[in-house]
Amino acid sequence: RGSMDAGFVLQTTGFVGRLSSNNAAVDKISRTSNRRRTVLRASVEGTFQEIKTRAEHDIQLVSKGTAALAIAAALALGGNHSAIADVPDSIPNTYFLDDAGVVQKANGGYVEKALKTLETNTGFKVHFVITRNLATLQDPTEYAEEVFQQWKCGANDVVIVAGSKIAKAGVYAGSEAGKLLTKEIAASVGNETFPFKAREEAFSIAVNDVSNRVVAVLSGKEDPGAPTIVRESGDGTFKTRDETEKGKKKYTTVVVALLVASFVIPMVQYYWYVKDD
Repeated sequence: RGSMDAGFVLQTTGFVGRLSSNNAAVDKISRTSNRRRTVLRASVEGTFQEIKTRAEHDIQLVSKGTAALAIAAALALGGNHSAIADVPDSIPNTYFLDDAGVVQKANGGYVEKALKTLETNTGFKVHFVITRNLATLQDPTEYAEEVFQQWKCGANDVVIVAGSKIAKAGVYAGSEAGKLLTKEIAASVGNETFPFKAREEAFSIAVNDVSNRVVAVLSGKEDPGAPTIVRESGDGTFKTRDETEKGKKKYTTVVVALLVASFVIPMVQYYWYVKDD
């Protein structure tokens, strides 16, 4: 019996030892899992924080971009057009200024001389500027009026601002010059005379056409009007049915006459040779 009790005690002690070892292993595994969960949680939280930071940064950039676009739109619609149109802030020292560099020097000199002669003879002074860009969000005539006010022009002055990219021009005349160069004529010069050749990038001809028309009007002559497009007639050169029938009859008569002659003439010749026999 004593030996049995001793064996039982040993078995019990071994079982308790193994149980303690298992508990220690479980505790170790649990602590490891907790550490892993802690690391994983920290990693996830860090990732979310990074995403949040980036999102806030992107939102700030979008907000700044939107604000910049709003400011640009406000400037475009609000009247700061000089920066857009590249027009000088004050009256140029010349009558004609090719700021776009698209007009040949000879043509530019011709326009300069014509406008100078106009002021000498009539007192009307024309300021003609051609630039690459105009305020595309604004009517060219309205923009020409703004430039007129900005340059502090007078009653006898006329401002012509043309854009080579859009092939349009704005024309605005002072109160005295406007009596001859009316709003209708001014609009026609900007919307018809200048674009007529400017659309073909023939800017030298375009500015000459504008100069010639404006000089004629301000000199008290009859308005030559806008250039007209000459279209070739679409009528064909084919003959009508009656003309074709008449031609057929004429040719038929000629052919019949030739056939008759080809038979009659040999017979007459033959008769002439044999009549003496």
